[in-house]
Amino acid sequence: MNKPEIVIPIAKDEFRLIPLADLCESPTNPRRHFAAKAMDELIESVRQQGVVQPIVARMLNTKVAGVKADYEIVTGARRFRASKAAGRDTIPAIVRLLSDVQVIEIQMIENLQREDIHPLDEAHGYQTLIDKTGLEVAAIAGKVGKSESYVYQRLKLLALIEKAQKAFLAEKITAGHAILIARLQPADQADALHECTQGFRTSVRDLIDWIDRHVHMDLNEAPFKKDDAQLVPYAGACVNCPKRTGFQPALFPDIAKKDTCTDPKCFQAKLQAFSTQRLAELKEQGKDVVKIVEYISHNKPKGALDSSQYEKAGNTKCPDTKVGMLVDAHDLGKTMNVCTNPKCKIHFGRAARESQSITRTGRNLAQERKHVASEQAREEAIGIIATDTAKLEVTDLKLLAEAFIVEMWHEEVKKLFKRRGWEPRKKGYSTDYRSVAHDRLADMPPREVAGLLMECLLRSRLCPDNDDLAKIAKTNGVDFYKLERKAIEALTERDREKREKEKQRLQAKAEPKPKPGICRFCGCTETTPCDVGVEGACAWVDEPHTVCSNPKCLRRFNAEKAAAKKPKGKK
Repeated sequence: MNKPEIVIPIAKDEFRLIPLADLCESPTNPRRHFAAKAMDELIESVRQQGVVQPIVARMLNTKVAGVKADYEIVTGARRFRASKAAGRDTIPAIVRLLSDVQVIEIQMIENLQREDIHPLDEAHGYQTLIDKTGLEVAAIAGKVGKSESYVYQRLKLLALIEKAQKAFLAEKITAGHAILIARLQPADQADALHECTQGFRTSVRDLIDWIDRHVHMDLNEAPFKKDDAQLVPYAGACVNCPKRTGFQPALFPDIAKKDTCTDPKCFQAKLQAFSTQRLAELKEQGKDVVKIVEYISHNKPKGALDSSQYEKAGNTKCPDTKVGMLVDAHDLGKTMNVCTNPKCKIHFGRAARESQSITRTGRNLAQERKHVASEQAREEAIGIIATDTAKLEVTDLKLLAEAFIVEMWHEEVKKLFKRRGWEPRKKGYSTDYRSVAHDRLADMPPREVAGLLMECLLRSRLCPDNDDLAKIAKTNGVDFYKLERKAIEALTERDREKREKEKQRLQAKAEPKPKPGICRFCGCTETTPCDVGVEGACAWVDEPHTVCSNPKCLRRFNAEKAAAKKPKGKK
């Protein structure tokens, strides 16, 4: 399309009443979508009052978008359309002498500062400014009075897939949803859109949670190097990748982790390449490598061992220690020392686990206590909050009812049943929780239903973090962190007692056992008799021959037997 040529018939701005037939709309106008309701209201206003505010136009002597006209509308396309629909013949206009660049700037700034412009039109406007005038984002942000991050996010809306754009224009998703979806790859955009329109992720917060769980990948936890450009040549290095949030901080101001990958397929390809590379390196070093997963499943990769078939060896090695390579989706390529011999006394069995628990460092033990205490405090806080529902309002119940629909993790369902004393039913090879809950809810009083709904919310993915739970608990008068500290103190005391008992057990185990043929009280033997005996030697009163028939030794032996038979707790 050729750019319209400008004729200079006037020296300054001039007011004119221009026939509608002599006007044409500008092809560079950023406003492409007009709300039907607002347009109807404007048409009625023009029909009754006329056009109060003149449009801005410039004179032409060539066709614009294939239409021969004398004037091109710079601003005022809605008023022009409303005048035609209202049956007007003319429209008031300010005719100006403007260059092509000036027209584009006036159109963009005038339209983009309006509140009713659709974000997609706004995005097209910013892009037109960049393409036609060469302005940078910082300059555009200054002209329209917006932040650079705002302009970058609006421009990103142009990356929306067609289906998402249609949903956005049909108001099935909000601008918040649209920006989050636009920052994803096309395949992930389709999944995210389905979650918003067909699933339960109706709020922006829900969508953020879904993206964080299913799309975003933490590069700091990746086993490969972020600056390795040869790992997957077509993808290049992560540090220079535009799909890394830290590369475009203005586009991802809401994500604290700057090393987050927004392309899970590329991330998985790098994990696969690293895993193949690492496996070859270990085999070249002569290492015995086995594939492992950190869970128990019948759907594990072929040839891999699940967590029931090996024990983590750590720095303690045995003849059966091998290098285990994880083949889990997110941990692919990571390695650790494992033992695969179930008869190994070092790594398998109760004695091995107890030994490991005693030799653990104080730091690891404190971390474990912290984790267990958090779980205990969480259970106690949930129990208190779910019981005290006096502060709940109707709006709270609606929120909780929606959360009840969301599927909880299986482990959380088990904990809920255990806490409430409900017994699930066996259904073939699976466990039926739903029918039991249905039967329980049938006769449950409203207050208890509210408590159940609150508990489901607290256990669901809507409240996964202990800090979130602590905030909710605080509003119900429960100090979560106090419960956690109390649990840590109890666990510390329990561990101390356990270590003391284990120490005593090991000491007792290390004490020498009495040898047969020697009295353990007086020390006489079959060849060195004491003052009582037959044919110069003592007679033995027990089968292992550890107590002789000396009256003093016999009394001590009988006292031991009597003490052993006495019930514990009685003096």
